[in-house]
Amino acid sequence: MQPVELDVFGALPPTFDGGDWTGHPTGYASELGALVGGATGGYQWRAGGSGAEDFAEGYYALEMTTYDHQVWPAPNRGLPVAKLDTYFNATYIGYDQYQVFPTWVQDALSMATYAGHDYRVMQVFAVLDPNENATFFAYTPLGLMYKTAAVGDYYAVPEGDT
Repeated sequence: MQPVELDVFGALPPTFDGGDWTGHPTGYASELGALVGGATGGYQWRAGGSGAEDFAEGYYALEMTTYDHQVWPAPNRGLPVAKLDTYFNATYIGYDQYQVFPTWVQDALSMATYAGHDYRVMQVFAVLDPNENATFFAYTPLGLMYKTAAVGDYYAVPEGDT
């Protein structure tokens, strides 16, 4: 399965648009917001109290995760398939045919890392990074790594000693 952008989060919660910035220099909140994605730096204010907001008053980091049972029909394993960080940048995760190992991860910049797995030892045997550099691993019968080969550009004409 190749990385794709999934519409799995639905409507995003509103960002906090207030706060007491009087103790800071003039313009500090707007300059900070321009640098880190909002005047609160990726955090949200929660008033706290009883009922719907059953936690203490303060700023909280907002993070959202979507699991396979929320977007695909059964059978599902409860695996995370997408995640939003506090700045609403999405990361996507794809799994092998048995839903045992993650085989690719795509970050918010659409840079993907791929991994191949050796089911005999339940370990990674190859990794292809976003720059198409390949790294291969070999294991003993007990599953201990004993060889590593950094091949470099996987799609280039073979050169070097590996």
